[in-house]
Amino acid sequence: MTQHGRPSPAPARGPNAAADPRESLRRAVGPGRLLMLWGSAAAGLVGWSLIGLAVASVEDRDPYLVLFAPAYTVLGLGVLLPAGIWWARTARRDREAAGAPAAGPDGAAALRAPGLVLAWRLSSGALLAAGAALVAAAAARAGGDPYAELVQGIGSGAVLAAAGLASRARVRAHRRRVHALTGR
Repeated sequence: MTQHGRPSPAPARGPNAAADPRESLRRAVGPGRLLMLWGSAAAGLVGWSLIGLAVASVEDRDPYLVLFAPAYTVLGLGVLLPAGIWWARTARRDREAAGAPAAGPDGAAALRAPGLVLAWRLSSGALLAAGAALVAAAAARAGGDPYAELVQGIGSGAVLAAAGLASRARVRAHRRRVHALTGR
């Protein structure tokens, strides 16, 4: 409270405000962010599955199924696009937060969080490996399978690989920030 009985303003928040190191850790590589990454990867897979269903319905050439292709496409894009927007927004926020003032050496030690960083690294490795495996399996079957299965396999692999690359980029940005704060 100020001397005139009004509440004091809240501390400045935003990309350039000095934040508590624990809050910065939660924003960068916290478990909630990891769950959001996996959730957006799952949403991306569901969206791509719907787009694959649209391709399969056109490929079957059944007049009734072809009518559903636009609906599948719209639903698929309605699920896939928000996941992509989330990845883009968090990447932009990470770049903005990288310019935030340092929290000091004591805060930097709290930011290291080797357990969380390991979880992110294992997560990104699993996503990249699953994406590569899906793309390789789809490419190996490319000659005999219907076109829709090829689209589905390569697209799903690309979604998982994009999630893995986003995870890997987040870990690298976090390590660069910790390195800038500690000098090590």
